[in-house]
Amino acid sequence: MNTTELVALARTNMDDVVEPYFLSDAQITEALSDAQVDFAEYTLSVVDASSLSVAVTTGDPWVDLPANVLEVRTLYDASTGNQVRPVLMQELDNGFFTVGGTQNSANFSNWRALTGTPKFAVQDMDPGKLRLVPSPTADATLQLEAFVRPAILSLDEGSPVDPVIPQQYQRDLVSGALAYLYSIQDNEIYDPNLAQYWRGLWADTLNSAMVALRSSYRQYHRKFPLPRTFQYRETPPAGIGTGQPPKRSRPEAVEPNKQS
Repeated sequence: MNTTELVALARTNMDDVVEPYFLSDAQITEALSDAQVDFAEYTLSVVDASSLSVAVTTGDPWVDLPANVLEVRTLYDASTGNQVRPVLMQELDNGFFTVGGTQNSANFSNWRALTGTPKFAVQDMDPGKLRLVPSPTADATLQLEAFVRPAILSLDEGSPVDPVIPQQYQRDLVSGALAYLYSIQDNEIYDPNLAQYWRGLWADTLNSAMVALRSSYRQYHRKFPLPRTFQYRETPPAGIGTGQPPKRSRPEAVEPNKQS
């Protein structure tokens, strides 16, 4: 559906189809736009894989993410194509990855001091920023693929902006918009009971969409806490990382008791 159709559907549900209207098109469009942003933030269903980039400056490990980015999916160097892997801080702290081909003996506690070509981008150190590891020794541009907040909807005839969430959920944006519009006390249509009704429908839509779109996988599959029994191994067991099976100790042979 386009934005014009959604505004008309919202008016029908509010019984606000005869001029002079209780609400302007701009008010309804703004509410629909807010609902679409809510949907995108809850479900991580809107992806930008072509227009996002960040500048890397020599000696500065921090890069600012574009304001509309919710979660980074992939980064790569625009000139070389080499991937920079998004990670969490605990993954470096606990030696899940190597830098320079070797694990160090301090659980990677010195990864903040490394310099060179960035291999990782830590996502959870500062909101709206990435921390590159190693710290860059050359300027570069990183291309991003990310889950994003969609652009504000618009009825502008010259450059209209229509919904971009999955098509099967676009009609449901009306529920989110009406939940908001009925809850504003200054509106002529203010009705807390109807606001609660539409809020319930909107919550059901978000919950079912998160299941159908597997949003929880995108949000949490790399953010499980470490198990309580996890212990960092400074020296891996024999065979680990060598391509050979681990060595197993065999029990010593014991002669059977001889009966006289």
